[in-house]
Amino acid sequence: MMNLFQTGGKQEKPVFSNLSDLKLKRDEYNLQIRREKRDESLRLKRASNLDFERRLQSGSLKTTNVSYSAEENLELENHISEWTNREYTMKEFFDLIENINSHDRLKQHFGAIGLRKLLSKDEPPIDLAIENKIICRLIQFLQVENEPYLQLEATWCLLNIASGTTQQTMSIIEKEGHLHIINLLKSPKNEILELALWALGNIAGDGPKLRDIIIEASAIEPIVQILEITAQADIIKMGVWALANLCKDKLSIPFELIERVIAIFCSVIQKCIDPEVLVDAVWAVNILSHENIQIQRIIESGVLNALVILLDNQRLSTLVPVISIFGSIAASEEIYADTLLQLPNLIPKLFKLTVHPKIIVKKKVCWTLSNFLAGNENYIGVILNDLSYLIKLISMTVAEPLEVIMLCF
Repeated sequence: MMNLFQTGGKQEKPVFSNLSDLKLKRDEYNLQIRREKRDESLRLKRASNLDFERRLQSGSLKTTNVSYSAEENLELENHISEWTNREYTMKEFFDLIENINSHDRLKQHFGAIGLRKLLSKDEPPIDLAIENKIICRLIQFLQVENEPYLQLEATWCLLNIASGTTQQTMSIIEKEGHLHIINLLKSPKNEILELALWALGNIAGDGPKLRDIIIEASAIEPIVQILEITAQADIIKMGVWALANLCKDKLSIPFELIERVIAIFCSVIQKCIDPEVLVDAVWAVNILSHENIQIQRIIESGVLNALVILLDNQRLSTLVPVISIFGSIAASEEIYADTLLQLPNLIPKLFKLTVHPKIIVKKKVCWTLSNFLAGNENYIGVILNDLSYLIKLISMTVAEPLEVIMLCF
């Protein structure tokens, strides 16, 4: 291979003399990508009051407990509206705890609403709630199917606790609260379903240990079932986010379920216009593109053309994982790399991105191109048949930082 790294009197740059060296460099960078954290797309969320409460007030959640009269149910709904619209302070914390532990229906709702609103603040009293042994009581509320508002508020409290530290989140796991949250995925109430997805996403997003606990509790199957049938935008958004948090690493689940997971993410990429949902989906496909059998399913989904279009996306959190998907496919079996080279706009768009102002984009693009060049000697002629591409690569060896140059060839 040509030595394009010698630049007159300047310091000599590393030269990769054969395809074996290139493959080694490629594999090392592949490993680095697998270890990268998806901080923006896998956000730990604490549910604030405003947006969800606004939707809740116009939703279908009604208090229809047949153990109480219509008048009593209406009285509760009126109180819920009042309690939801008021502010709470830490001076009321222990009074709220006492109400939650009460056997009185109205007091339970008042306490749960107030605690939820305190836990939704910027400095939530998570430790204080745990110390007062409130988690077991909240888990009990999750199981009261004829009190949907109580279920909802308890779920909301728990998801906010799960937005805290690993130790705080573990306090829910230790009481098997995650199992009851997973059970809420069967709820016919969209509001409860959305919060259950939110809570599971928070727990799974904490780290590998808690993520694996959620997977071992068989949470992926019901989430996939929900996303396969729902048309509700809010459910899709939260479900994709939760499922993406469960796909941070190699999945130890039946392959037929992995196929369904891939199909969901690829469908979102092709159809979704919500930029946040799109970010979650492309990051998940990026992680799933590290196994050959999964790459085959990604290609079969027909998503590649949509991904090529996304190379024009200005949002880094979308652009970077899209480039990485192409890089991973190019580093896999030749049959899959051949498929990429048949995409008419892929190589031109990749070379266009070599002048992107962000170093991370240049690195990803150069890594992707080097994967092609290292995979098959015939690809060199295919990719560099345009003289301008060769000139661009040569110029990069002079003008770019070493971390980019190392990935050029």
